[in-house]
Amino acid sequence: MKSQTTLEINLLYTLLRYVKIQSMGYLGVLGIDYIYANGKLYFIEINPRFQSSTQQLDYLLKKSSLSSIFDYNYRAFKDKEMPGTKNMLLSVFS
Repeated sequence: MKSQTTLEINLLYTLLRYVKIQSMGYLGVLGIDYIYANGKLYFIEINPRFQSSTQQLDYLLKKSSLSSIFDYNYRAFKDKEMPGTKNMLLSVFS
């Protein structure tokens, strides 16, 4: 059986393959609600704004010594190179 973290990473990559919102010109932070059941991904809604989980995401980025979510959002609009997230922690419990 896969670990919870491995499942979360696989879900994230699956989600990113399905959502092509950036190719449609969207910039900045957004929230995507979905359900993963029986090996399928079901989208519920896409919210083009900061979410209540933004605070936790920002915490993980900073704890991982990465730029804040607000810096990522700013860079998206200023055509600056985006900082990487390769070393980002995946859980506030890590």
